[in-house]
This record gives sequence, C-alpha cells and structure tokens, in this order.
Amino acid sequence: MMRFESVLVMGANKIACDCVALLAKKVETTMLSVLETALPTVSMLSKLAHKYGLEYVNIIDKGQITEYLMKYARSRNVLIISANNRYIFREELISQPNVEIINFHYALLPAYRGMNIPTWVICNGETETGITWHYVTKEIDHGSIIAQRTIIIEDTTTAFDITRKGMQLGREAFESFYEELLEREIQGREVSYPKVERVYKARELPDKGCLDLDKPILHISRLLRAYDYRGMDLMPKLRLILDGTEYSVERYSITQEMEAGDKRTKIHEANSIILSDNGMKITIGIVPMEIEKR
Repeated sequence: MMRFESVLVMGANKIACDCVALLAKKVETTMLSVLETALPTVSMLSKLAHKYGLEYVNIIDKGQITEYLMKYARSRNVLIISANNRYIFREELISQPNVEIINFHYALLPAYRGMNIPTWVICNGETETGITWHYVTKEIDHGSIIAQRTIIIEDTTTAFDITRKGMQLGREAFESFYEELLEREIQGREVSYPKVERVYKARELPDKGCLDLDKPILHISRLLRAYDYRGMDLMPKLRLILDGTEYSVERYSITQEMEAGDKRTKIHEANSIILSDNGMKITIGIVPMEIEKR
C-alpha cells in the first residue's frame, strides 16, 4: 500500500520525464502531479503529463513555486521528487512532518555540492564523478544517501558526456528504489559532510569564462571539455583575447601526436588557433565577438 496521498515530480528535462514515466505505472493518475520549474522551448514534461492525464503546471518564479508547494503539501502526506531542479526548498516546507523530499544530484555526495558539477569535476582533474539520489535537508545538497552511481572521467570526457551518462544512471538508480520508497521509508546511508565546504554557484565560471593560451595545454584541454555541452544552454561560450580582440570559442578538437615534441608551439591562423605541446595537439575554432557600442 502506498504511504503517500500524493506524489509531485518537479524539475525539468529527461530525468524528470523518466521519473514521471516510471511513477505513472504505479501511482494513480489523481495522485501524481508534475511541476516544471524551467521554461523550455518544447516541453516534453507537459506532453508526458498530457499523455498520462496528470495535473501539470509550469512555474518559474521562486516565490510562486514556494506558494504552490506550501499549498500542495497542506494537510496530506506528500512525496516530492526533485529531478534536475534548481529551486532551493524552504525550511518551512522541509520541516513539515507530512512532507518527504528526495533530490537528484550530479555528483557523488558528500563531495561537489552545488551547480554545474560536470564542468567542475573535469576542470579539477577528477578521475570519477557520478550521481546521487538523497533526502533533502535544510542545507543545500545534504542529507542521507538513497542511491549512487559512478561515472569514470577519461582524458576525452566532456561535460556533455557526464550529463548524458548521469541522466541514464539517474533513471536506473531511481528505478531501483522508487517502488520500495512508495510503500515504506528507506533508511538512507548517512555520510559526513565537512563543516566548511565549497558550494558551487550557478553563475560561477571556471577561469571566469576566459581561455588563457599561456596556461599548460592539459589545463586548456580540461577547460574546453568542461564547457562542452554540445550546444545545450548550460554554460556560456568560452572567450579569449588575442591582440586586443575578443573571440568566442566555437569548436575544438584534441588529438594525440605520434611524436611528442619538446617545444611548445602556438599558431594563429584565420579563425583558428593550433596548440601543440607534450604530445597533445589542440585546434580551436574562434569567431570575433561583437563589441557593444555604449
């Protein structure tokens, strides 16, 4: 027997859709709702909600989201599933005894709390990352762990690769526990969170979004891959300045050279830069950025 009177999936994109599709098999239509907290060009969540006959709302404003959640959770046992959701839950909601909230996070907690984690793990030279489903507490990306999966980071891994793999593993992990969660409380695994730990902010950019060609070639490789979301609107384009002109990075390729030279080279050709060092060759396609007149 399900221990909740209603279940709300809130968030956006594929992982939220996957959760809805799975829950629709086990939860009655009148007990399952969807709250989309992004403004997509084409909403797959709304289409999915319509397919299953579910209540669907799209709210972007944080104050309005808070108002909606407080009303939704009033006087009934509620499970809230946060999947690819940037809204920070208010303590007044979390503290209610009739409300249980779980969250999907792109990292292996307790490490790497915050936003844009696929970018930061590549920049920081990590060899692995992953995803976590955890209970929500009043502190950001805290709480006991329900399920985790690991992603190996290789020399060619991009932020897009981690995001895509994370979505896949997030669904697999959710599928492994959601039926049990509906029927009985899962005792999450407690982990130790450092008292002082960095929380990555949404607007925080590695190297402030600017590519320095004088930095080591390995650092440049990591930065290019860390900003590479294959056109997904998650990070701005990298910028660089050459001879007083600002450019944006439009494309790049990274290859291993058969014979590693012992001297660093940098060639600036029309609309491209070629770097060669330490057995690695990077070709970067650039386009001049328009300077706004003030």
